[in-house]
Amino acid sequence: MTWKIQRVDMPWPHIIIDNFFDAVDFNDINEEIDSIKDVLNESPESFSSDVTYNADDLYKYSADSTAHADVFTYPTLIKPYFNLLNKQFLDKHFPNHREIHNDIKSETTTQITERGYYYPKHNNASREVMSAVVYMSGAGAGITIYDSQGNNGSAIRWKLNRAVIFAPLDNITWHSYKANPVCGRATLSHNIIRTGNRPS
Repeated sequence: MTWKIQRVDMPWPHIIIDNFFDAVDFNDINEEIDSIKDVLNESPESFSSDVTYNADDLYKYSADSTAHADVFTYPTLIKPYFNLLNKQFLDKHFPNHREIHNDIKSETTTQITERGYYYPKHNNASREVMSAVVYMSGAGAGITIYDSQGNNGSAIRWKLNRAVIFAPLDNITWHSYKANPVCGRATLSHNIIRTGNRPS
């Protein structure tokens, strides 16, 4: 796979990749994300304004629903993309974040946000080495990023199959997100997280 990369340095370094997934894989992944939404509609008591699912959640909800008893397969589809992202971008594009801990792990989650939901300005946890969000379905304002004082917000426009990648920096990489008032949105989030201790 070949990506066309746009690097932006203001207000803090981040990368934008359009057409992150191949078209066929993107459609197949979205079909399964839509089935998660169907499960939520069948069990509205499980749905909150902003829901995140990891792999265990996906298996749980597919097993609990007679209409959607198949095992979700899209975690297998997305794995090579995020493995390549880990390999290519962590050192090349974020040299100041070369891993100095003993251990790291990566995790990928599916996030489904209902219409009109707004998550306010926040700064990712300091243990995150890299954070990536792929716009999958629905609509939203995209991620809004702010300067180091949390001011002067600028939205990274919502475009399906667009990935936004950055290396979280304490008290610098302020951002927020929201769905539009008409429909919700779904994203895939991928993070590399420090799990070990700093070597002595």
